[in-house]
Amino acid sequence: MKKTIALLAASLLAGCLLGAASPQPSPAPTPVGFSDPAMQFVAPGGFTALPVAAHRDPTSFGGRTTVAAFVKDAGQLDERLIVISMDDEQGSLNDFEGTTESSLHSQAGTLFVDKKQLTALSNGMPAYWVGVSVGSGFHAKRIYQYEWVDGVRGVIVSETARMGELSERQAKADLANLTAVAFPIDRYRE
Repeated sequence: MKKTIALLAASLLAGCLLGAASPQPSPAPTPVGFSDPAMQFVAPGGFTALPVAAHRDPTSFGGRTTVAAFVKDAGQLDERLIVISMDDEQGSLNDFEGTTESSLHSQAGTLFVDKKQLTALSNGMPAYWVGVSVGSGFHAKRIYQYEWVDGVRGVIVSETARMGELSERQAKADLANLTAVAFPIDRYRE
């Protein structure tokens, strides 16, 4: 009996010394996002960053350029995609919104803009909130996006999903921590 108790005590002691007696908490997932001199965004939990070619100069684009992308449930029917794209734009917000809508119409065969609202990002930056339906049938997509001009660039942050998989409320929640300011061009270029 004494031998059994001694073996049990020794095995408990060994387990404590090796850390087996107390499970370690798993590390919290690292948030993914995008930050530059005039905007910040952290993707919601469950989204992972997609590889995007680095763009060196945040003040010069020469055409709409994707600077960051995040996906949730990749390859599944309920896949959701958040994309941040930028273009050179020093005009007004209204001009940029018109150019963006025109560009969408030229890229997609069947497109319906059913929501266009002048609003502001969470920190007060003026922006448009736009809702778009693209395509038809099983391939139809729903896109919600914020569009704004920071004095140097036109910026679009969009979320896309298969029709019926993304509500406006969900898209607004997913993009809620997006913030932007006027681009600090004087501090950036010398």
